[in-house]
Amino acid sequence: MKKFASTLFFGKDARLNGLMAFALIGAIALGCTCNKDLANLGKNDNTAESNSSTTSANTSTVKQKEPKPDASKGALPTDGQLQDLAKETMLDFNDAIAKADFTKFHSKACKPWQKQTSAEAMKGLFQKFIDGRASFGEIEEMTATIKTKKTRKEGGYHLLELAGEYPTSPNATTFDLNYINESGDWKLSKIEVYTTVYNR
Repeated sequence: MKKFASTLFFGKDARLNGLMAFALIGAIALGCTCNKDLANLGKNDNTAESNSSTTSANTSTVKQKEPKPDASKGALPTDGQLQDLAKETMLDFNDAIAKADFTKFHSKACKPWQKQTSAEAMKGLFQKFIDGRASFGEIEEMTATIKTKKTRKEGGYHLLELAGEYPTSPNATTFDLNYINESGDWKLSKIEVYTTVYNR
């Protein structure tokens, strides 16, 4: 299963071992495949868009999040909300890799996914990212180029598809994420990431 879900591509840079791709997709690996559980999933998260405001004390900017949308009706979040959602997921993933601990990342996945796997099993599936010292924390200051953003209804629940990339160096970090509406929040049901990994 691990070999099926992960692929290693070798790059031209002598320092690089290449680009690592790992997908956790529905029926293939850890994703949500329990239709009974999905039927109980409901609403969307109101993750907020980042608006810049300058403090009166100095010129530093403070990011503020806009109210979360009601995605229970399947409404597509605003571009700012999509940026926030992707960045939060990707930074949580980056943090899990850096700490070699997927407890927090696992806790933010949809409930059917959580039932199908443990944080420790998830860590094992992402071990190549950990071993390859994948790191893309610099995306915190970046804006993603969103290539796919759509919602659809399937089996009585709403699904959000979100894909794009961050201009990281030496290679872009691309992502393909799916979320389902669960208790008013978008909860992760699929993650596929391509980013740079290094030889030890």
